Amino acid sequence: IIKSVTDSYQGALLYTITTDDGVYMTQKTTCVNTMMMGDSPCLEALFEFTGKTYRNFKEAGFTVESNDESKVMVNRSAMSSSGGYMLTPVNPGNATLLIKDSDGKAIDAIQVIVQPERKISKFTVEYSKLTLNVNAKADDGIRIKAIAYDQYNEVFPGASFSLTQSSQSITSTGTFPSLTINSYGIAYINGADFTSSGKGGKFITLVITCNDLTSNNSKEQNISIADVEPKSDGSMWTEYTTEIKVEGDTILDTLLKIGNQEAKNATITAEYFSDRGKSIYVGEGIGKKLTAVPTYSTTASSLSAKEGEPGLYFTVTHNGKVIDPAAAEYSSNIHYDTSSIEFAPITTGKLLEKGIYKVTVYKIIPYADYSLVSVLGSKDITVMASEADTYFTSVANEVTGALPGSLASCFKLYYEGSDVTSYFASAEYKESATSVYIYNITVGGIPNSLYGPFEAKITVGELLPIK
Repeated sequence: IIKSVTDSYQGALLYTITTDDGVYMTQKTTCVNTMMMGDSPCLEALFEFTGKTYRNFKEAGFTVESNDESKVMVNRSAMSSSGGYMLTPVNPGNATLLIKDSDGKAIDAIQVIVQPERKISKFTVEYSKLTLNVNAKADDGIRIKAIAYDQYNEVFPGASFSLTQSSQSITSTGTFPSLTINSYGIAYINGADFTSSGKGGKFITLVITCNDLTSNNSKEQNISIADVEPKSDGSMWTEYTTEIKVEGDTILDTLLKIGNQEAKNATITAEYFSDRGKSIYVGEGIGKKLTAVPTYSTTASSLSAKEGEPGLYFTVTHNGKVIDPAAAEYSSNIHYDTSSIEFAPITTGKLLEKGIYKVTVYKIIPYADYSLVSVLGSKDITVMASEADTYFTSVANEVTGALPGSLASCFKLYYEGSDVTSYFASAEYKESATSVYIYNITVGGIPNSLYGPFEAKITVGELLPIK
């Protein structure tokens, strides 16, 4: 925008005006700018003169005048450190600011709109969740944040809020000792602070009030929080934050071959966490044993449970089929109670059958004709049986004596590096009048092993003549 200011200032350029909160000017022919009641903007400018010299209002001797001081006043006695003019919005409306040179000649005009002072027109409430576990031993809470907005839909800082609990909620559910919301509009409610009314209320109603609003229709908002009541033993659940834990290996080898695996059992427990990352389950557990997958049609009577009382239950599957861990084929190797389940792949004289065992934990709220079933989590335990390291060396080149016992004198038999020839039990072989072909030799009754007495086949595959 080239302005002819005076003969001595030919080519002056009014090219930038800056301010943080209100009037500013750009390199456009017409500038429409806004300020608000209550603002204290500063109109600043830098003028470029012939010879690339620059001056602000004060240095150039230029001035600003308002054509309507009932809308905007120019405070000439208070200039900014950079030589700008301080403006005072007086009333909402329109005004024109005239920029004049040192001779009093108008060289530009800025149209200004004065808007009404910012006022809170609404507020919103954000919350971390709408369920709360109320128990003295639980660490569970809800974070609430209230945010105020002005009539221009901008965030209004410094708004004042109050947090209370509705009287009906107090009567039916119980009370918190104190509910406060800080100067940032943030409150944190801890479920452990709650005192139950003993009347079994299911919802806690909180009231958020914006103290800066006068309209009864908009100054309050209610939040309805579900009270997740604990069982009598203090157990509780948050389904989306359940962790099923395993102590020990999730892959068990009955020959202990995986990475020099120790002869160690695997124990599964369930632990429950709030969204703050802390345990809120009072005592770990997996619940009562089920021998069938629970469904909607599961009833309180089939569970021997009280109607409406939530409980923890678990199932164990083996290769996808639900099993009873107390059955004879499993009981020596699977041990359980309501708090945990232990897989012992090796017990005296008994190995746990290989395959994938899945433990699934459920929360069930049973009723007379149906149940509400939620899966809290599951874990897999894989049991494998590595091939034993078995081999043989030849001792005799022909068989003498009665078969099959005489075969023991033809070979030395090894199992996992130990000489087990003396534990010869039987053999798989095919004989003719002149020779015998030995497929496998079985050794058995080996004492002092992790497994107890056991049998193992050692593949031979040798053809020997009969003497």
